[in-house]
Amino acid sequence: YSEIYAARLTPAGALRPIITSGLLSDSPRISLADIRARASNSERVLITVRGVSSSNRFRVAVVPRQNGSWVIVALPLTRTEAAINRLLVAFGIAALVLLAMSALVAWWFVRLGLRPIKEMTLAADAVTAGERGQRVGFDDTRTETGRLGHAFNVMLDERQGAEDHLRRFVADASHELRTPIT
Repeated sequence: YSEIYAARLTPAGALRPIITSGLLSDSPRISLADIRARASNSERVLITVRGVSSSNRFRVAVVPRQNGSWVIVALPLTRTEAAINRLLVAFGIAALVLLAMSALVAWWFVRLGLRPIKEMTLAADAVTAGERGQRVGFDDTRTETGRLGHAFNVMLDERQGAEDHLRRFVADASHELRTPIT
């Protein structure tokens, strides 16, 4: 209440202050035309206006009186606007922190999800380099990665079986070819 401004606006348009706080450096810019345009004779009206000597805003309540005049009560919105600005800054910082944390968690999940694929790639490279016994450890068929690992291991087992069969056939054929010659 230390920043309250109260005045009476006469029907002729004269503004007579009732209470003006020493803490206020400005007063609301109130005109008779604005009040007549917005206020009827029986209703209280709330409006927001600028200050007389600054760009400060005031929330003004206009209450009609029996004699045709109006009682005007105003409070400056500087503290309210400062609180809103602080809140917006706090929300902005919180949003940035949340975005950074979400990005970090997403990066971690992607890395965690791609780890089996990376290990399968390393196993495939090892098989290509000649390590025929290399297998992947992800063989759980409940997940996509597990099914891929299972299919990869089955493919390597089939290939190993085909190579073993071919070796046996070549060994048997060469044995059969050598036997008649000797």
